[in-house]
Amino acid sequence: MKLAALATIKDKKPWVRFVVSYNDDLNLYISTYASSRKVKQIKKNPNVHVTMGASLENLKAPYVQIAGCASIRNDAMIRRKCWHNYMKEYYSGPDDPAYVVIEVKPQLIEYMDSETHKPIIYKSEKVKKLKK
Repeated sequence: MKLAALATIKDKKPWVRFVVSYNDDLNLYISTYASSRKVKQIKKNPNVHVTMGASLENLKAPYVQIAGCASIRNDAMIRRKCWHNYMKEYYSGPDDPAYVVIEVKPQLIEYMDSETHKPIIYKSEKVKKLKK
């Protein structure tokens, strides 16, 4: 699990908030309330941007930026797969109807190494590597 900044589009402008994300291969998963603003914004415009990596504790850490297409998932399989015990504070369990999962499928991934300051860019179709 990683702390990330998720940007959605609201009234044609970016709207950013912190989320906890986890990944399975290249896809990212973010658990949230079905009634959240981010869910409403993604339903209107599925284009999202996620940034994660460096922190105040380690400003020199590499970071990743992901531009992708998001979808709202509420099927039992994905809700159980993404369930973590810390979520008991917010939901009654993985079958709680208030709980959904945002799935982000990357279209572009940019990895920034803090030593070289040169991004490595990967683009969609299971994210092919582009020239540096």
